[in-house]
Amino acid sequence: MIRLAIVCALFIAFAPSNAFADDFCFKAPGVLVPSHSGSGRIGDRLVYIPDMTFPLTAGGAAQLHAYCNSQVYGIGGMSGPAGDVNSRQNYKYCWKDNYCENRGWAMPLCSTGKGHQGMDCRPDAPVRGQYEAVAFADGIVTQVTSNTTVVVSGPNGTVCRYLHLAGDSIKVKRGDGVKAGQTVIGKVSSVMGGNPHGTSIHLHFDCSQVVSIGGAPRRVYIPIYTSMVAAYARALGISVSVTGGKLASGTIYERP
Repeated sequence: MIRLAIVCALFIAFAPSNAFADDFCFKAPGVLVPSHSGSGRIGDRLVYIPDMTFPLTAGGAAQLHAYCNSQVYGIGGMSGPAGDVNSRQNYKYCWKDNYCENRGWAMPLCSTGKGHQGMDCRPDAPVRGQYEAVAFADGIVTQVTSNTTVVVSGPNGTVCRYLHLAGDSIKVKRGDGVKAGQTVIGKVSSVMGGNPHGTSIHLHFDCSQVVSIGGAPRRVYIPIYTSMVAAYARALGISVSVTGGKLASGTIYERP
């Protein structure tokens, strides 16, 4: 029995850990940081896109990270601490939700009726045109704009947009079929309003579905933070529980 205990202790001590993912953590859905950034959708832990592939290349042999957080209220953002918007200080965990963050877009699922439509995610490092955005699901490209927005229609009526890509990196065109995690949509950059340096280096990713609002079906931008957390965990090879279609609370990766 003593020998067995020693063997078990040695196994635990030397068992390989996923060191790449050890630092990953996320704030609860709907919790916007800092508080003056707006009113998030608190309490909604539904995973709206349960089979989503994370839309940035992450994990794998290259051990690529992604940092989903505010582009406006972080270091160098318009309403954040002064500094470089692409400062390395923005490239750290924990993730923070920024669905419903203060914006002027009509957003019926946000408490104020307005807000940010999706999630902003920085790639592994602040380098333009290097990190790949990939298809979130098997689907069809339905739009590619001159301002480098690509729209992909996936299963069950889910439609997702990729914004701020490097123009010369977009090889897909309208009508192309895409494969989840395999088709490169483009490379993450900072294009906005025709300006190649119009925003921080990040992927804005948002998705819409038809949901019931006031008893009537409407296509709206849905909260995707929980879906992104679950998809990222799968990319890293770690476990984040989804129970009854909702992101389970109390996991070791969630921080207050």
